[in-house]
Amino acid sequence: MTLQKSRAVLSTLLLTTTCLVLPAHAAQKLDIKTLVDEPNTEIYSPIFFPSSSKVAFVKKKHEPDFHEAEAFTDSELRTIRDKSKVDPRWGDPEVTLLPGDGTPSIKIDYGWNPEASAKGDRLYYVHQKQPISGKRVLAETQAGNEIYVYDLDKKKSREIAAPQSGYFDSPKSHPTEDKIAYAVCDATNGAYGGSVGVGVYDASKDSARTILAPAKHFELYDLIGSPVWLGPNMVVSRKTALEKGVWLADSYKFDVLNLSGESAKVIYELKEPVDLVKHEAYIQHSDGKLEVSDNAKAVEIDPENGKVLKETALKTNAEPQGMRSPDNVLEFSNIGKIITIKNCMSSHKLAATIPGDIASAVWSPDSKHMLIVMTINKKHRQEEVFDRDRLVKIDLPDSF
Repeated sequence: MTLQKSRAVLSTLLLTTTCLVLPAHAAQKLDIKTLVDEPNTEIYSPIFFPSSSKVAFVKKKHEPDFHEAEAFTDSELRTIRDKSKVDPRWGDPEVTLLPGDGTPSIKIDYGWNPEASAKGDRLYYVHQKQPISGKRVLAETQAGNEIYVYDLDKKKSREIAAPQSGYFDSPKSHPTEDKIAYAVCDATNGAYGGSVGVGVYDASKDSARTILAPAKHFELYDLIGSPVWLGPNMVVSRKTALEKGVWLADSYKFDVLNLSGESAKVIYELKEPVDLVKHEAYIQHSDGKLEVSDNAKAVEIDPENGKVLKETALKTNAEPQGMRSPDNVLEFSNIGKIITIKNCMSSHKLAATIPGDIASAVWSPDSKHMLIVMTINKKHRQEEVFDRDRLVKIDLPDSF
């Protein structure tokens, strides 16, 4: 299951990765506008269009599962599941466009993970090929999923990349050119899927190709991280199994690849093996810089050749940072249901109390707005169950 499709909320995550905030009364109030608030509806992957008021997201009718299903009677669960016999797509994910001019939202297609083009005239997304209502989001139920593009002017969608096996996922636009990278996926953890390769679609040539093909070591797929575009370079992380495992290995070699040339080039690797729990490693980028981090240190590297530019030891007692804006000036954080945006230059803060748990948050490209998905629960037969996701928008004042 990809992160975008997980129901896990961010309230705990942000609490451990955000800076300490002042009490709400010590900051001016944030102006929050509700965009979507539909009962029994999950919301995923909200995005802004560049230089536009348009917003896209995925909405999906909620189906009780796992522990939550225990709050419902067999008759109630049967009624929900029988909906698929009447309409196999009743609970499928819907890629949705909010025009931003006050007109109603537009259903684009069944699918996941919308991504705006650099010019904002196209919307890329993953087409959910087979009905998935009443089923879990697994590699099998996503099999065959293609990359589609929706032309906002023509109001039409078409397929631009289709897998020969497995499925495609997670389109990621180049920041200036009309091309996207996407994940080549397959089953990596039992029935659950994950990224095992990378493809690129170039709109100027209307062509798609796999630039990092799936590979296996000890009969386990190499695990590929999300692509990072940095100027002419595209960089990904890779975890290669160092031993056999049932579904995943206990130990992996971690390296960083530059995929911009004719073939993949290793530009950096960690000397010590990593695992997926105790010694995790990952790449991140901000303000045009690429950084490799693990438990011990953060290393800034040149994205073209992996040259180490800066190395910083990580302190376990250091004050963690919040979610920085693209211009690296503002910082979003939360403690429980209190959210705060801080100007790191002036230390000025805006805060608000929200009624739900944060499921996702994203900055606009110009750092002037945020989209937040909050999950709101309710009581059913004395148990707490899902009620709805609410999509809200924060517009920051020009003087902030």
